[in-house]
Amino acid sequence: RVIYKTERIEVTDEGIGGSGEAGIESCGRIKVLKLEEGDSVFVYGDSWLAYDSTIAKQQSSGNLVEFRGPGMLFIEANGDFFDFLLEEGERLEINRGNLVAVDPTVTFEEKEDFVLAAGPGAVPFSW
Repeated sequence: RVIYKTERIEVTDEGIGGSGEAGIESCGRIKVLKLEEGDSVFVYGDSWLAYDSTIAKQQSSGNLVEFRGPGMLFIEANGDFFDFLLEEGERLEINRGNLVAVDPTVTFEEKEDFVLAAGPGAVPFSW
C-alpha cells in the first residue's frame, strides 16, 4: 500500500524508497541503527519508523519484527532511550509499552503486562 508518493520518493507499508529526501518526526527520541550484512535486530511493536530498501523486514513471533542488514533502520522511543546490556543468563522484566528492540542473542517471553528478556545482548527500551 502506498502511503505517500512524489516524483522522487515513495513511502509504502514496506518502507521508503526513491532518490529524494524524507523527513521523520517523532514525539520521543529517534535512534539510527546501522546494520551490516548479516546483522539483525528485533523491534517491538510499532517502534520502527523507516528503513533502507536494502534491509529485509519479516514479522517474527508475537509483536516483534525482525530487520536484517545491510542498511539503516530508524527506531523511536517514547521518551529517552535506555540501552541495557544483559550478561549471559541475566534476566530483565520490561513493561511492554517501554520495550523498543532486542538483539537476536536475547531470548524473550511475552507475558500479559511485560516482556521477560534473558541475556546475553542489548535491550534498548524507553525511559
